[in-house]
Amino acid sequence: MYQKVALVFSIVIFYTGCDNSKSKSKVSIEKTESVILPKGVYQIDKTKSVVRWIGRTPVKFHDGTINIQEGSFSVDDNGILNGNIIIDMESINCTDLSGGGKKSLEEHLMNDDFFSVNKFKTSKINISSEMKPNNGLIDFKGNLEIKNISNPISFKSSINKTPEGKYTASSKLTFDRSRYNVKYKSKSFFSDLGDKFINDDIEIELDIITL
Repeated sequence: MYQKVALVFSIVIFYTGCDNSKSKSKVSIEKTESVILPKGVYQIDKTKSVVRWIGRTPVKFHDGTINIQEGSFSVDDNGILNGNIIIDMESINCTDLSGGGKKSLEEHLMNDDFFSVNKFKTSKINISSEMKPNNGLIDFKGNLEIKNISNPISFKSSINKTPEGKYTASSKLTFDRSRYNVKYKSKSFFSDLGDKFINDDIEIELDIITL
């Protein structure tokens, strides 16, 4: 498995079947046993959805956000879920810095040392699941594509229904940037970095709400 399940990467996915409200009010969550999404198409509301990231060195870390450009999920007659999320890499934002330091880090993350955003403006997450709960969790498999390089991911998630009739899901993952040819200060590519390396593992949190 090229991607590994970890407690440092979390995805929180809010599903709704037919509510087209653009309100940014907080969605209340009813804590129940994992449920199965009914057949249908579920669109992600990009105005309420965001990707959060954390990158670490041996002594410090930086964090920030990236916007969701678009995304949707569908469930067929057999209860099979398939979904796609497109991430806008041009929206990389550092939230732990300000001023010149913030601008410098954002520009660095977008240049060829990291994600070559001028060449690869989006990243993609594709997932699928038979949606058969095991101890309250559902297995998901799919692919994460960065810089036109795709590697498999897998994770477990619970799905719940809110009092408003919406569906929510949560999971935890991490990914290895070296598998996407992100070389800058990576011990996977350079053996002489000492303690001046940046961790290959990047932690991500996705907060996603669908229409």
